[in-house]
Amino acid sequence: KQYRSVFNCFRLVTAKEGVRALYKGMSPTLVSFLPLLSLRAGTNDMIKYVFFGAYKPSYLQLSVAGASAAALESLILVPTDVIKIRLQNQTLPAPGQPLPYAGSLHCAKMILRKEGLSNGFFLGSSATVMRQLVYGATLFPTFEYLRRRLTRDGEQLVGFRKLLCGIGAGVSAAVVG
Repeated sequence: KQYRSVFNCFRLVTAKEGVRALYKGMSPTLVSFLPLLSLRAGTNDMIKYVFFGAYKPSYLQLSVAGASAAALESLILVPTDVIKIRLQNQTLPAPGQPLPYAGSLHCAKMILRKEGLSNGFFLGSSATVMRQLVYGATLFPTFEYLRRRLTRDGEQLVGFRKLLCGIGAGVSAAVVG
């Protein structure tokens, strides 16, 4: 066992590699985060209205739309997660030796060159897709349930109540997923 606790890990990593080591692999996550959230929300809305045509969709319809949107999102997210994990897992080499990956793009090129697209980026991705299916199938109907409980028909969800719905749905989906 390399670390005795989270605090021990923090102390040892920062002492050995510096504070920047705590943020290794963050650029792929940050670059993909906002577009993926937009994709998830947009895909969810498209599925709701195109396939169900529902003004007030049922919770089952919201689950199907949410699961579908999350599955699509996860297929796009998996390669960036692989890059992030590879960057985070690289350790300082012996003095005078370069790091295995110079950055996100270099990491992606090396994975593609050495392992190929399916083995390098998507091997084992079915677990991620399944996790995201459950997450999406829980997130959207829970948000809608809370929205309906906190507003009257036709009333817009704003401010603190919207924040409560988002937190409630996010926590529920994280616990279930």
